[in-house]
Amino acid sequence: MTAVAQTVCALVRDGETARRLEAQTRRVDDVLVHDGPVGDRMRAALDREATWFWLLEEGVEPDPTALAELLVPLTADGELPAPVLVASKVLGRDGRLDPRSAPWPRSRGEVVVAACQHRLVVLRLVGWGSLLVHRDALSDHRPPRTDLAEGADALEWTTRLLAASHGYLAPRSVATRWDVWTGRSDEEARDRVRLIFSPSWVGQERLWFAFRVADDAMRDLRSAPRSRTLAALARGVVAGVAGRR
Repeated sequence: MTAVAQTVCALVRDGETARRLEAQTRRVDDVLVHDGPVGDRMRAALDREATWFWLLEEGVEPDPTALAELLVPLTADGELPAPVLVASKVLGRDGRLDPRSAPWPRSRGEVVVAACQHRLVVLRLVGWGSLLVHRDALSDHRPPRTDLAEGADALEWTTRLLAASHGYLAPRSVATRWDVWTGRSDEEARDRVRLIFSPSWVGQERLWFAFRVADDAMRDLRSAPRSRTLAALARGVVAGVAGRR
């Protein structure tokens, strides 16, 4: 990927998020404001000429250098596999990783070591927040599933996208989500269980994903109201297993 091809269109849901882009040290080449579902936004984006699309969620504010840092992995020609997705580190208002955008890294493979040398993390899947996505990812893959709750739809889509492609977390690209997280909905808990049975997993990845879902559930119990969270998780697990097909 050459520098000439690195044109970026920001894909945002509202005008306020678009206005925040004016502070970027590396200005975007185009902005598309579209308030429809994420799949509709992706389809609309293909009418633009950009090679990369910066998907910014409503309520997520990127640091001034966020886009510049997202583009850094694209310059490692020959040293790392070319990515189709690069993610920012998204923090909550408390300064900790936001649970809705937390990265799910790969743990094995030579590329994992090579990426660490470039201060990058190889991703297996990631949530919405601040994602730089190559045009091919939008044109060659089905859009996020509309039958999945918001949050779970990101995990399912990036799981498909990164099954045979590469994506990186660029930790120096930082964004902040300002709304307060109140815990996962019954629907997201249900759909995370459903994703355990996804055909996109390779080898032992299904077991790894199930472990991560359980680990996130325990973290949710510690960080959100226990009784409400436990009830939501229980309902979600029952519904997810029942509707796994």
